[in-house]
Amino acid sequence: MTPIINYLKLEMLPADKKEAKRLVREAQYYTIIQDVLYRKGISTPLLKCVLTFATKEVLEEVHSGMCGNHLGARALAKKVLRAGLYWPTLQREATKFVKTCPPWQKHANFHIAPPKELICITSPWIHKMGARPPCTLPPGFQTSQVPHRRHRLLHKVD
Repeated sequence: MTPIINYLKLEMLPADKKEAKRLVREAQYYTIIQDVLYRKGISTPLLKCVLTFATKEVLEEVHSGMCGNHLGARALAKKVLRAGLYWPTLQREATKFVKTCPPWQKHANFHIAPPKELICITSPWIHKMGARPPCTLPPGFQTSQVPHRRHRLLHKVD
């Protein structure tokens, strides 16, 4: 931000022509009002530019402050913009900040696989259809037809 401030206040350009051209093109989006740098936008009001050392404090306040609700990275960056603050690496820093937030990581929507292989359990509706059970029965068990009905019973044979 310092080269932009130098250009807007003192019209100082870097010695490198390529860098100077880039700075002039980028500086058109900024303005200085009462020694404070603001970014102009088409559909947004003037956004106050935050200094580099204060960005973490801003993210902490918006993410988990009094009105914070542990937002994700995109929502956090948009909420900072709606608050009227801006810095060039806002999205990248919001993503990095959210990844290091312990409560957000604890309650994130992760897929948790079972620690063991799943065991096949026969369900009663398969037997009602007259189909064979999908798993083999343990030794000593067999199925039999119930008289006058189309149900099968599973019983142990002694």
